[in-house]
Amino acid sequence: MVSNQIESRIIDHVNAKDLNLNDLGKGEELTGLEIEIDGHSVDLNVYRDLSGESSIAIVGDAENRLVFRLGFLSELSTNHKYKLNSVALSLERGMSKIDGMTHALAFMDGEIDETTNTIADDEQCRRELAKKQAKKQYWGAYIGPGLDSSNILDTVSPGICKRTVSMRTCYASNGQTPCTETVYAFPERCD
Repeated sequence: MVSNQIESRIIDHVNAKDLNLNDLGKGEELTGLEIEIDGHSVDLNVYRDLSGESSIAIVGDAENRLVFRLGFLSELSTNHKYKLNSVALSLERGMSKIDGMTHALAFMDGEIDETTNTIADDEQCRRELAKKQAKKQYWGAYIGPGLDSSNILDTVSPGICKRTVSMRTCYASNGQTPCTETVYAFPERCD
């Protein structure tokens, strides 16, 4: 899971460098870290937010990125230095983006019908993520109201099919785990 990788990478980096967490954003931003997502190396950067009140982690780029608000839990060790034990991550859905749209719009409650949107590159990341979720029932897909399956492929015209995916997307926010339930329809080539 991405959040576990982010937490682990930040803890390892902070503890190895013996950094003071209160100095993050004052010349001690954690930049140039990396994590691996689906076999790809992705930049991980930690900054103080604009208000200066909390730290945020940004993974990805302008089109596809996850932004998390961070909470640090550290303890004073025997040598009177602080050791970082855990990092609480809360997804910022309004700042996180999938294919250039905010996470809140990409995975909202209700129906999203993109059957007529045949521009292949526009929403590939969201479509691939939706199909992956539907195949892994244990990770967030569900069988939606009126659907026989969470991943249905119907022929629309010769060579073009409509895929309908039912998803339940959960995310961490302020110590809670709210979820959205989406029925997402989009075109793809028939095999």
